Amino acid sequence: MKFFHCFSTDKTASMESFARLLIAIPLVSYVLAVLSLWVSLQINSFIFPIAVCISVLWECSDKRIRGCVRWTTTVAVLVVLSVTLGLSACIYDRSFDGQWYHACTIRELVNGWNPIYSSACSPTPIDGYTVLWVEHYPRGIETIAATIVSCMGNLDAGKALNLWFVFSSIVYI
Repeated sequence: MKFFHCFSTDKTASMESFARLLIAIPLVSYVLAVLSLWVSLQINSFIFPIAVCISVLWECSDKRIRGCVRWTTTVAVLVVLSVTLGLSACIYDRSFDGQWYHACTIRELVNGWNPIYSSACSPTPIDGYTVLWVEHYPRGIETIAATIVSCMGNLDAGKALNLWFVFSSIVYI
């Protein structure tokens, strides 16, 4: 009964915490990926799980949030992450640009390309026209997606990121 009391009294705090945590995970993942690339490491499978752990610990350290809200929020976010990652991994991306240069950029990042120190024009299977988009397109979302793809081993799993931003925006509103 105490579990349900937590939801009724701290609904706003719980929703804010949920949205904040759902935004923090990709942002922390991006920071860790950029730091990794900066020190000449490639994007590895451990970046995304570490980002989830750091984000959860950061959210749990907020003293304004009651203990039961922390746990329910963490469980809710982990469920949303699992469901969206599973759905994204199972649904093939049929968009033109998703398969053309977004997927190419993510695949290159997962395979060890470091855009800070090297060019995608180096020996690569990417054609000359696509490499223009890969090299000069802002790579923020692709970098975050590459951390997810590296962890999950599925190129389409990176699309879950879009759903997280949608869910967090809806909850904030």
